[in-house]
Amino acid sequence: MQRQPVIALVNPDNLIGPLLERWLADAGFAVMVVAHHHGRLAVTADAIVANVTTRRQALILARSQQAPGGVPLILTSPLFRRDLSPAAVSTGPIDVHAVLPIPFSRAELLAALRTALGQR
Repeated sequence: MQRQPVIALVNPDNLIGPLLERWLADAGFAVMVVAHHHGRLAVTADAIVANVTTRRQALILARSQQAPGGVPLILTSPLFRRDLSPAAVSTGPIDVHAVLPIPFSRAELLAALRTALGQR
């Protein structure tokens, strides 16, 4: 039996968090919710989906995850625009795989995760 990829949900808000958990579980992912984030995440996950409310918060989270072998990072925010690239939320070589503006669809989330994890 193949191991389920583990997705860490960081700072999910009360409205979208349960929906994201359901979408990810229905797609075959194991979900770990991390309510608050300060510094490097001390979790073992295959990818991180993080809700950020400021550009500073996005930078802090992205920089904290940039160690070699860091897991893919997908940032979500109501502040992001549809045409925003992952490079736009950071300076330097920070491994942000995708940025998703809120609202986003289930298909957009799963496509970003599968791309980040190298799945089809």
